[in-house]
Amino acid sequence: MKLKISIAKWNDKNFILNHDEYVAKKTMLEKIKRKEYIIAKVNNKSVGFLRFGYFWSKIPIIEMIRIEENMRKQGIGRKMVKLLKKIAKKQKNKFILSSSTGNEKEPQNWHKKIGFKEIGKINTNYPSKIPEVFFLKEI
Repeated sequence: MKLKISIAKWNDKNFILNHDEYVAKKTMLEKIKRKEYIIAKVNNKSVGFLRFGYFWSKIPIIEMIRIEENMRKQGIGRKMVKLLKKIAKKQKNKFILSSSTGNEKEPQNWHKKIGFKEIGKINTNYPSKIPEVFFLKEI
């Protein structure tokens, strides 16, 4: 298995468009231009992505990680986070942020397994009444 993790390029847009249903196409295209998608490819085939943004216009925050089901539990997500850490360090950040829905134990356990620490919860009514759990990973 030849794994390549990199910043998404314009020619990755179709894969991202087909797999990131939570963001508008216009926003997705803008984020690709701003280099806010990381793409994972196995043998030159796209198998996952990490979308991120910036909290307070400074601190990288993971907005979404999506990996094709048959490719999970192989370290791909961890390696995408590793590239995000490298980007954050270059920008002189000391940590990155992430979150997951409060009732999803598997993503919460994954965050902890790769070194994130739970730092709090926000209770909202959007999109549901389930709290969002936030995580911090020091670089």
